[in-house]
Amino acid sequence: MLTIPVYDVAVIPHATIYLSREYYKRMTGVEAKAGAEVVFLFEKNDTPYNELNADSFEAIGVSGEVTESNVNDYVAIKTGDRVNVKAVTVENHMISAETTERPDLDDLTPDEEKAALKRVKDGLLNALQYFQGG
Repeated sequence: MLTIPVYDVAVIPHATIYLSREYYKRMTGVEAKAGAEVVFLFEKNDTPYNELNADSFEAIGVSGEVTESNVNDYVAIKTGDRVNVKAVTVENHMISAETTERPDLDDLTPDEEKAALKRVKDGLLNALQYFQGG
């Protein structure tokens, strides 16, 4: 599977990420093609690409699939689920990873979810009251 190392980037499951075609090719070593499966690997530290090694990455990544490679120089990737990163190999400045599915976890009870959502809504409403039209 093609890998895309990232640092300090929010990669959210089940969203669309846009990358430049140049960046995609530099990270994966190949031209983007619709249907290509990728995995985003999260770097532990901001490390130059040529210094990355198997220990440079977190144990959790995010899967994805290229949905569009546009002539206007961007690549659209629909992210999938979180994955467990079992092994990373770096050879000739190319990164490959062995991953397994990671089950979704219900981190909060329904009551905790409602309480957290209420706090967010209240905070937003409170902040908006200082803006014209809020």
